[in-house]
Amino acid sequence: MQNLVIQGEQRFSIPSDAEIVDLCDTSDGVVVLTADGHLYDADRQLRGDVGNLVTPPHHDWFRVLTAEDSYVCLSRSGAVVALNPAGGELVGEFEYGICAAAWDGELLVLVTTTEDDRTVLLTMNSEWHVLAEVDLEQPHDPAFSVYVAIRPSDATLCAVSSVDRGDDDTTRKIRFYQTSDLTFQAMGRTEDGSGKLVTGLVAAPLAWAGMQCSQLLATLQTKGRNKVQVAFFEPNGLRHGEFLLPDGTSPVLELCWNADSQLVAVVFESKLQLWHRRNYHWYLKREIHTPSLITRTLFHPENPRRLLVALQGGQWMEYQVQWCTSRMAWPGTALVVDGSSVKVTPLDRAITPPPMSEATLSFPYPVQELAAANRPLGTLCAVVLLVDGSWMVVRDEINGVGRTMVGWNPPIVSDAVHVGDECPVDLRSLRNLVISSADAETIEVVAACVTKEEGKECLVVLTITWGGLTPATVIQDLLFLDEPILTITAWSDASGALVELIDGSLYEYDDGHVVPATVEPFLEPCHWIEGCKVVPENDHGHNRLVVGKTLKGRLYCHDVLLAENVSSFFLSVPQGFLCYVTADSQFQLRFVHLSVLASFDPLLGSEEHQRVLSTGYEPRDVERGACLVCVRPEEPTAVLQMPRGNLEAIYPRALVLGYCMKNVLAREFKSAYELMRRHKVDLNLIVDIDPPFFLKEGVHILIDQVRNIDHLNLFISSLQNWNSTSERYPVPKWIQNVNQFTCNEFDFTQKVNLICESMRAAMLTAEAQEKTVSGKPVKDAYFLLPTLSTFAKQDPPQIEDALNLIKKNTERQRETLPKNKPILFSDKAQSAIQYLAFMAEYSLLFDRALGLYDYDMARAVARNSQMDPKVYLPLLKRYNELPLYYARYEVDVRLEKYDAALRNLAKSLHEGENLEGVAKYHEDECPEVGNTVEDCMQLIEKHDLYRQGLELFQDPHSSRTILLALGDDLMKQKKFDMALNVFLTVTPLDVERAKSAAKACRDWKTLFSISPINEEDFSQERKMILAGEMAENLSFASESESGAMRRQKLTDAATILYDYGNDVSGAIEFLLRAELWLEAQRLSVKHSLDLRRVMDAVIAYAHRTMEDLEEKASTFPTTLERYGAVVQIRREAVASGEVDNLENEENGSLFSTASTTVSNASMRSTGTSASLSSVISVKTTTTFSLSGADEHYRHKSKFNQLGFKKKKKRKTKGSTKVRPGSQAELDELVGTLRSSCLDPFYAETIGDTICFLFRNGQIPLARIFFTRYSTLHTTITTALSQRQEAEETARRAYESRIRREGFDGRPWIRLEQEREVDQLMVPSLPLTIVDFFRYIPETSLL
Repeated sequence: MQNLVIQGEQRFSIPSDAEIVDLCDTSDGVVVLTADGHLYDADRQLRGDVGNLVTPPHHDWFRVLTAEDSYVCLSRSGAVVALNPAGGELVGEFEYGICAAAWDGELLVLVTTTEDDRTVLLTMNSEWHVLAEVDLEQPHDPAFSVYVAIRPSDATLCAVSSVDRGDDDTTRKIRFYQTSDLTFQAMGRTEDGSGKLVTGLVAAPLAWAGMQCSQLLATLQTKGRNKVQVAFFEPNGLRHGEFLLPDGTSPVLELCWNADSQLVAVVFESKLQLWHRRNYHWYLKREIHTPSLITRTLFHPENPRRLLVALQGGQWMEYQVQWCTSRMAWPGTALVVDGSSVKVTPLDRAITPPPMSEATLSFPYPVQELAAANRPLGTLCAVVLLVDGSWMVVRDEINGVGRTMVGWNPPIVSDAVHVGDECPVDLRSLRNLVISSADAETIEVVAACVTKEEGKECLVVLTITWGGLTPATVIQDLLFLDEPILTITAWSDASGALVELIDGSLYEYDDGHVVPATVEPFLEPCHWIEGCKVVPENDHGHNRLVVGKTLKGRLYCHDVLLAENVSSFFLSVPQGFLCYVTADSQFQLRFVHLSVLASFDPLLGSEEHQRVLSTGYEPRDVERGACLVCVRPEEPTAVLQMPRGNLEAIYPRALVLGYCMKNVLAREFKSAYELMRRHKVDLNLIVDIDPPFFLKEGVHILIDQVRNIDHLNLFISSLQNWNSTSERYPVPKWIQNVNQFTCNEFDFTQKVNLICESMRAAMLTAEAQEKTVSGKPVKDAYFLLPTLSTFAKQDPPQIEDALNLIKKNTERQRETLPKNKPILFSDKAQSAIQYLAFMAEYSLLFDRALGLYDYDMARAVARNSQMDPKVYLPLLKRYNELPLYYARYEVDVRLEKYDAALRNLAKSLHEGENLEGVAKYHEDECPEVGNTVEDCMQLIEKHDLYRQGLELFQDPHSSRTILLALGDDLMKQKKFDMALNVFLTVTPLDVERAKSAAKACRDWKTLFSISPINEEDFSQERKMILAGEMAENLSFASESESGAMRRQKLTDAATILYDYGNDVSGAIEFLLRAELWLEAQRLSVKHSLDLRRVMDAVIAYAHRTMEDLEEKASTFPTTLERYGAVVQIRREAVASGEVDNLENEENGSLFSTASTTVSNASMRSTGTSASLSSVISVKTTTTFSLSGADEHYRHKSKFNQLGFKKKKKRKTKGSTKVRPGSQAELDELVGTLRSSCLDPFYAETIGDTICFLFRNGQIPLARIFFTRYSTLHTTITTALSQRQEAEETARRAYESRIRREGFDGRPWIRLEQEREVDQLMVPSLPLTIVDFFRYIPETSLL
C-alpha cells in the first residue's frame, strides 16, 4: 500500500532549439544528443559535434551510448561515431543504415539491412568487433519500424519486434535470440498452449524488465477497436499478463523500466504514466504532464528514482520520484492512488488485502497527488489534486448513505474546484501536499512548486474553502527558501508543517511563516520524515521530536543515529512509540518510546545507546521484506504489508502492554481486561499497577464495568501472590504515577486473600443495594458465582463459607423454587454447587459439607458427583440416625479433625447419649462404637490430644492419667527433659517414671533430689550403684562433646562419684580427663593419694599438645600461601563471569596446577588426657619413667573403663579428589587455616597446664611448652599481617591504575572467605605466665 510522489523536479535546456533525440545519464552528468549530432551537458556546454565527423553530415542521429570513457552516437544512416576527450572518430558505417539498436554497457545489438534486402541481426562488443551475425528468418517490411531489446539481467537474450515482408497481413512478430551466437530461441505466442502467434501487437519500443519483475518483456497490443494494453512476454516467448491503458486514443511513444523494475513508464506525446505491479494488479501510480511534447524518456541505469524526460524545443526535465506509504487519514484509513481513482480501506475496521478495498473513489482525471488528514480534523479526510489542476475535498460520510460495512461509511467527494486563471505557479509541478490546518470552512494546504516566470522552487500556501461556503481555491502566499525542498510533512499532533531542504536543514511552517526548526538537523538528508510538536509523557522539556529515514535506510532522530538499516517506520503519537522495521539479517519490528527519544543523550556509547533503545520493548519478528503501513491510534495494532502485497494486523507486546497500563491507570478496566484476555496478558497486571487503589476503589469500578460473570470468574482465578510488575511486566517510567511508590509497602504475599475479600464485600454490597457504584441495576444473587470464586481462591479455601452462601441464597429464594423437592436440589443450587466443584473437587466439597454437619448439603453435593450412591446414602443415613454429638464425632474422625472429634466425644459422654444398638460402620476408618472415658483416652493417646484432653477433663484422676500418658509418650519420642518436667508435675509423684526420665536426660541433681533416694531405707550400696551408673552415663555422653560442654559433663561425673559413690580415685580420673589439674591435685592431697598420677597425666598432655602446636605452626604458612593463589584464581573467575563454568569443569585445566603440601591436621586432634597411648615415655629433669600396660592401669577406678577396649579403626572411605583452584579447594584451605588457630577454651587449658607445670617444679617443660605456643602465635600473627598488607598494597595499586587510565573498571573483588580468614587469631596467654618466664632465666634450675 504505497503511493508514488515526486520529491524533486528540475528543468534544463540547451542553447539551440534542435530536437533532443536521446539522453545519456552517466557519473559525469546528463548528456543529450540532438538530431543534428550535437552533444550538450546539463550546464549547456557543448561536449562535441559528431555530425562533422561524417561526410556528408547526417541529421538523423537517434542514439547516444556510453562505452568506458567515450560517448558513441548512432545515426539512422548507419554511422557509428565515438567521441572521447581526445577527440572523435568514425568507428564504422553501415551502408544501408541502422534500423534499431540496443546497448547494455558491454554489448551492442544492431538490426540493419543489406544490398539484397536481407535483414541482418548482429552483435558487437565495446571494442566494436562483430561477435555474431545472422539473417532474420524473414526480412522485415521497411514500411514498419523495427525494435530490439536486450535482457538487462544477464544479457544472454535479445528480442526483435518486426513485421515480415511479403505477409498478407501486417502481423508484428517478436523473436527471441541468444546473444552469444544469435541462435533463434523462441517466438512470441499465446499462453494457452495452442501455439498461436500473438496478434494485435503495436509498433512500439520493447522494454525488458529485470529480475525483480520476472524478466518480462513489455510491448503494446491492441484490444478491441479503440483500446490499447501493455502486454508482457516471458523469456520463453509465451505471453504472460497485461494491463489496459485508460487512454487508448493517444499514441504511445515508448515503454521503459526503472532500475529495480518496480515501475514501467508508458510515454505519450505530452504525458507519461508510471505503472506499478503489486499483488498481481497493475496500479497507475502517477501521471506526469509535460509543458511540451516528449521526444525521449529514460530512467537512470542505477538509480531507480531518477527519471529524465526530453522535450521539444531543446529542453529536458529531471524528476526524483519516491515511494511513500499510502496516505493515512485519521484514524487509520488508507488512501491508495490508482489512476483516476483512490482505493479506500479503513484499517481500523477491516484488513482488506490489496488490490481489493472497501470503497473506491472515482475522479474525472488521474490523481496527481493527495494530502490526508493525519490527525482529527472534523469530517475532513483528504484533499486531492488532479492532473488538470482541479482540487477535490474528500470527507467522511455521516448519514449512512452507501454503507458498505457495519459502523463505517465510505467517504464522499466534493465538486472540483479550480485555481484562478492568474496563477503564479505551475500547478503541474505541485508536490508534497500536506494539510497544515483545517476548520469547518477552510483548509490550508502547503506544497512545493516551481514558479512560472522564474522557474524557482518555493513553498506555496493554498486555501480551499468548503463546508457551507462557495468552493474556491486561492493561493495565499509564496515562500522562497535558500535551497530546493526535499520533502514536506505535517505535524502528527498539531497544525503547521515541517519542511526539509536537500541539505538536511529543517524549517517549520506555521500561520504563514517559515522559521528554522528548533531541533538539531539530520546528519544527512532524509527523504522520509515525521515529527510531533509535543512529546507525550515527557518530563525533559523537549517540545519537538523529528525522525527521518535516508535512502540507505539509516534512521535518525535529530542528529542521533537510531538504526543502520531500516525499511520503514511510523511515528505514533497516540500510542507514544516510534515503530520501525529493521532490514538486517533478521527483520524485526522494534519500538522506542517517544519520551526515551526526547531524553536520549547522543554522547552515550554505542552499547549504552542500544541498551537504552531496547530496554523494556521486546521486538517482534516479521517476514523478510515486510513494510510497516501504520499503527492504529485507537488500538495497539500495527499493520504490515508483506512482500506479496497482503496485509497483516499484529498486536506487538510493547504496544499492548503500554496500552493496557494506560487504561488501567485511567480506570478503564473493561477495555484493559478485554485486551489482556484476548492477548493472554496476565490479569494480575490490573491489580499490581496500583494495589492500594484497587483494594479501596478499583474493585467497585471493576465489577461496575466488567459485568460478564465469566470474565469476573476468570479474573479471580488468575490472581497470584506475586507482583507481575517486578519482572514480568515492568512499569515504564513514563507510565509510573505517584501511587506506584505505594507498591513497595504492599504485602503481595497476601494479595490473593485481600483481593478476594475486597471483591466479595463489593459484590455483596452491590447485591444488597441492588446497584453498582455507577447506578447500574444488580439482580439478587447476580454475583453468586464470582463470590464463590473468591471463597475457593483464598488460601486456605473457604469452602464452608461458600457452601453456607449457596444455602443462604437458596433459602432466600425458597418461595420461587419448586416445593416438590428439597431446596438444595433445585437447579439454581445445583448449578452453584457444580461451579464450586469446578473450582474444587467434589470429594473435598463433600467432606467440607460433612464438616458443617449439614447432611442435606452433603447429599446435594454428592448427588451430581461421581460418588456411588451405595456409599454415601447409607453413610448419611447413619449420621442422621446417630445421636447428635456422637454423629459429629464420627464425622470428625472421618475427616481427620481429631480435635473436634475429641470435643464432640466428650460432649456425647457428658450428655449421656445412649449408644445401645449402634453397630460399627463397615468402613475401616470408622472407630469402635463407644463414648466412655476410656474411648476418650484412646483418642487422646492415638492422636496426641493431651492439651485438649486436659482442657476437657479437669478432675484430678483424669488429669493425672492424661499427664502420665503424655510423659510416657514423650519418653518414646526421646524428649526426656520434657518428660521429666511432666512427671514432676504429677500429684502424687510417680517416682519410678521420674527416675527413668532423670536418668535418660542425665539430670543427676534432680535424680538425687527425689525424696525416696534420700530416705533412710534407701541403702548406701544402692546409692553407690546409682552414682556409678550416672557417672558412666555422663562419661559416655562426654565423648560426643568438646570444649566446655565436655569438661562440664566430666566434672559432673567426678562430683557424683565423690559425693554419692565414695569413689575418690574415680573422681580424680574424671578430673584428669577434664584437664582440671588443680582440683585433681587437691583431692589427691586431701585423701593422701599418690600425686604421680596427676603429674603423669599433665606431662603426657603437655607433650601431646606441643606436637600438635608444632604441626600447626608448620602447616599454617604453606596453607596460607596456597590459599592466596586459589583466592586469585577465584577472583579472576568472578571477574570474567566464569564461576559457574569453572565449577562444572571435570578437570582443573583452567586453574593453576601449582600445589602445596597441605597437612590434614584435625581441628583438635589432641587436647585431652583421655587419649593416652598404651606406652608413654617422657624424659624430664625428674627422670620420671612409666611404661607397661599394667602400670598404666594401676590407678584406674572400676568405673573408668577407658583404654581397656581397643577402639575400632574407622574404615577410610575413598577420598574425593579436589580440583585445584576450585571452590571446594578454597573451602578446604579455609578449614585448615581455621583449625590451625586455637579456640579460646583450648588456649585457656594450655595456660592452666603451663601454670601447673612451673608451680610443681616442671619449669623446663613449662618453658618448652610456652615457647611452642609463642612460636605458633608469632607465626600465625605474622603470616596474617603480611598477607593483609600485601592485599592492601595490591588493592591500592589497582585503584590507582583505574584512576590513572581513566576507565570505569570493576571494583576490587573480595571473596566471602577472605573476611573469615582475616579475622583468624591465636589467643594470647595470660600476662602472669608471660611475666613469669620474663623474670625466670632459662638457665635457672628452680
